[in-house]
Amino acid sequence: MPIFPLNQYPKLEYRKGSGKRWFGSSRNNDRKHAACDLIAEAGSPVFAVASGIVLNKHYFYDGTYALVVHHTFFVVRYGEIDKKLPDGVQIGFPVVEGQHIANVGKLKTSGNSMLHFEMYQGTEIGELTQRSNKNNYKYIPAANYQRRADLLDPTPYLDDWKLKTYFDGGSMEGTDVPGF
Repeated sequence: MPIFPLNQYPKLEYRKGSGKRWFGSSRNNDRKHAACDLIAEAGSPVFAVASGIVLNKHYFYDGTYALVVHHTFFVVRYGEIDKKLPDGVQIGFPVVEGQHIANVGKLKTSGNSMLHFEMYQGTEIGELTQRSNKNNYKYIPAANYQRRADLLDPTPYLDDWKLKTYFDGGSMEGTDVPGF
């Protein structure tokens, strides 16, 4: 059973109607936000929501990076993280549910910090960002997300995982999470 990617509730809401942090909110040029932004302090640990394999790490946005992990039944891009990854987190290596895989980064321009959480069904191949794909999506209504066709709305998953995750304010590594 997957867990929430942070060891605390986000400081601000990530659901629809919460500023520009929610999946599907408007961005520039009629582009839609392809993730939920989970507001947290820079340096906060980011945890693998489930076991999987690290596919890649790449520059993401405004001085931050992204880690892409293929979990058993879906793919997650953990965006707006620090460049440096914790020891043992490498491309092609496995991660386990609850493992510390990254730290929340800090945007250079605004100084804001958050985890940009994108999900994909894992039924397509290729780059996650696809600027030419503006409305061809399999699992969500057509809109200009500019992402791979198997993009998912992570909101219901995050809501479910938040309810099932034990938050103690510290690391979840090595803890016995009730309900799992």
